[in-house]
Amino acid sequence: MSADEPWSITKLRSLADPLFWVPFIPIVLLKLAIFHFTSIHFLHLGYHPTFGMHFEVVEAFADFDYYYLNFVEAFVQGNLPYTETLFTVDGVQTYIYTPLFVYILAAFYYVPSELLFPDIRFTALSLGQDLTFLRVGFAFVLFDIATCAMMYVAARILTRNRAIPVVVMLLYALNPISLWWGNYLWLSTPIHTFFLVLGFYFMIRNELRWAILWMTIAAMVKQTAALLIPVILFLEYREGMKQLVISLAIMIVVAVSFSMPYLVLFPIDYLQAVASGLGPYWFYDLLPAPTHPIPVSVLAFYWFEPFKFLIFNAVHYAIPWMIFLALFWILSHWIPNQSTRQYQEQLVLLAVLLSLAAHIFLPRGIYKFYLIALLPFLILFGAVLHGPLISSQILSAPACPIERGLPMASLSLVHKWVFQFRTLGGTIVNNLTTWWFALVALASIVIFSVHRYHTHVVLLLLFLTLLIYGSYQYVWKERR
Repeated sequence: MSADEPWSITKLRSLADPLFWVPFIPIVLLKLAIFHFTSIHFLHLGYHPTFGMHFEVVEAFADFDYYYLNFVEAFVQGNLPYTETLFTVDGVQTYIYTPLFVYILAAFYYVPSELLFPDIRFTALSLGQDLTFLRVGFAFVLFDIATCAMMYVAARILTRNRAIPVVVMLLYALNPISLWWGNYLWLSTPIHTFFLVLGFYFMIRNELRWAILWMTIAAMVKQTAALLIPVILFLEYREGMKQLVISLAIMIVVAVSFSMPYLVLFPIDYLQAVASGLGPYWFYDLLPAPTHPIPVSVLAFYWFEPFKFLIFNAVHYAIPWMIFLALFWILSHWIPNQSTRQYQEQLVLLAVLLSLAAHIFLPRGIYKFYLIALLPFLILFGAVLHGPLISSQILSAPACPIERGLPMASLSLVHKWVFQFRTLGGTIVNNLTTWWFALVALASIVIFSVHRYHTHVVLLLLFLTLLIYGSYQYVWKERR
C-alpha cells in the first residue's frame, strides 16, 4: 500500500483482499453455527442452557428472554418505552437503555423467518411455537459479524501490514467474551459495539464529523458508548471552536432526534431511566448480589475504616472517573496537532485508557459482558505498537556462504531457509504487537474464568500497564 494512496481506495481494497475472506468466511460459519445451536436449545427449552457454568464465575444472564423479547413485543404492539406498559418488574421500570436499542431489535422482528434457518422454522411449526426469538436473536449475531469486518478494516488503516489485521479480527471473533455473551447468550453489547468501532474507524481516518455521528448513534443504542465521545470533541477543539461547535451540534441533533417523543411527553421518566443505567446500583453495607453489576469499590469491601468509607463514596459519586477525565485532558496535550495518521498510537492509547476508565470507575459497575465493547480498542492498540523489545542484532546470525557442488549448495540452501525462518520467528516474538496480543488473549481468558469480583483486578492491571507505557513513551522519554 503506497503512502500517498487515497484512503478511500484503501478502504475499498481492504475488503477485496483475499487475506480478509479466507479467515472471515470460517468466522461467519462458526458464529452462525453457534447461533443455530443456541436457537435449537432455545426452541425446545425456552431459555439458554448454561451447561453447569457457575453463575458467579461465568455469568449466564437470561436478559434476552426475560427483558429483550418483552421489550420488542410490547413495542411492536404500540407501547412506548419508558412507560409502565412497556415492561416492568414489581412496578419498577426496567427499560434503561437509550431508544435505538429497542428500535433495532424491533426491526429484526419483521425479518421473514424463512430467510434464517429452514430446519428451525420447520421444527417451530411442528411444535406450534413462535420464532420471534430467532429473528431478534439474529440481530446480536449479525452485528457481531459486522464488527469483525470493521476490526479488519480499522486495523488496515492503522497498519500497512497485511497479517496484523487478520490477527486483530481473529482475536476479537474467537475471544471467549465475545463468543459466550455475544454469540451464545445474545446479550446487548454487540449492537452498540459495532457503532463504536465504526465511529472509531472514522476517527482514525480524521473524518471527525462522521465519527461524532456514529459515536452518538452508538450512545443512542446504549448510553455507555457516549464515554468515548470526549476523544472526538478534544480533536475538534484543537481544530478550533467552529469545528467543536459543529460536532456538538451534530451530537445534539442526533441525540434529540432519537429521544423524541419521550423528551417531550415524559422527560423526567425518560432521563431518569437513561441515567439509572449509569448510576450506583448497590448498597455500602452489602456485597453485590450475583445479579448486580460489580463496581471497582468492591475491592475495598473488607478494608478497614475510614479507607473503605472513602473508596465507596468516591466511586459512588464518580470522583475517580472525573479525576481521570482531567488526566485524559492533560495527557491529550502530548498528541501532536497534525493529521490523525501522524499520531495513531497516541490516539488509540487514549481511546483505550478512556474506555478502560469508563468500565472501571463508573459508579454503576460492570457485568463481564460489558467488556465486549472494550475488546476492540484493547486489540486495535496492538496494531499500532512499534519497535522491538531488544536489538535485532542479537537475533541475527550470518548466513552460510554458498559452496560449490550440489551437496554443499543444498546444505547452504537449507541453512538459508532455516535462517530466514528463524529470523521471521525472532521478529514476531521480538515485537511489542505480538506480546500485547498475547496479553489481551490471556486477560480475556482470565476474565472469562475467574470469579466476577476479580474482573476489576485484571482491568486495573491493564489500565496501569498502559498508563505507565504512555507516560514513559510520550512524556518522560520526550523530555529526556
